Parts: sequence; C-alpha cells; structure tokens
Amino acid sequence: MSAEKLDFADELFDVVTAIEVIEHVLDLGRALFEINRVLKVGGAFLVTCPNEVFPIELHNLRIGRRRVAGRYVPFVPWVRPLHRRIGIARNLSAGGLRSLLERNGFRTHAIDYVMPPFDHWQAGRRRVKPLLDRIEGTPLRVLGVSLAGVFVKEAPAQEATGAHRRETRLG
Repeated sequence: MSAEKLDFADELFDVVTAIEVIEHVLDLGRALFEINRVLKVGGAFLVTCPNEVFPIELHNLRIGRRRVAGRYVPFVPWVRPLHRRIGIARNLSAGGLRSLLERNGFRTHAIDYVMPPFDHWQAGRRRVKPLLDRIEGTPLRVLGVSLAGVFVKEAPAQEATGAHRRETRLG
C-alpha cells in the first residue's frame, strides 16, 4: 500500500520501520503524517536513508533522457542544486533528517551513520572494510553511506508532560 495512505487504524503500532524507503516517497510530508497517525504515542519510528555527505550517489541519475548509475558521477550529492535536479531519490543530512521528523511530530532519540559494508567484494572486505571499521569510531563517520535514526512519537501538545529532549548516538 502507499505510504501516503496507510490502511491501518490510528495508534495501532508500537514500531514503524522505513529502511531505505523515505528517499523514494513522492509526498514525504503526507507519508510522515500517516506514519505518525498509525504509531502509538511513545512508539518508535526506525528509519534509514541515504546520507547526503556520502560522496557517491547509489541511485540512478537523470541526465537528459538517459539514466546513469550515480556511482559513475562522484560528488553529485555534494552539489545540492544539481542533485535535486538530476537525482531520482533524495539524500538527507543528519540535521535535515532530524528537522524533518521533528517538524512532523517526532522527537529525536538517536541518529548515527552506517558505513558501506563491502560484503560482496573480496578486495573490499580485505582492504577497504578494515579502514572503514576504524573510521566508524571517529568524526569521519559522517561520511557514512546512510543515516540510521530512531524517532519517538510525541504526545500531542496538550498532553505533553515536559519530557526533556535527549539525543544519543546509536551503538
């Protein structure tokens, strides 16, 4: 079913997941409204999406009438106006993801970065993955391929109890 029109009752779920999905949704505001609607107060929205700081676009790009694999055009995500024009999927920054979800009734619990796995490339597993494993524990982790976030549905304003905002790093 469409994320923009979920056929579920209000406040039905304790957890909703969107793993590498939100970058493809046409009306993201409507989809987030629907996710918030079907999630119980205090329930968790678990989401991953492409990180705009990662220098390689993993989705196709529209260049003229052609679709080109983004991996052949490095650094396009870093040129936001160009990416918005030729990208077929959105990429978000950690701040952009946080702002988007908080504007739509969620409290940020945690956001972190996911490094590329290199599981299917033998040389990558041997040479690149050990380097990425070291980078993952440093500030350079912001170059991760994806963002992973945990967001909690807030109580409506009239029911809010003044719970303070707290953000942690995943893992």
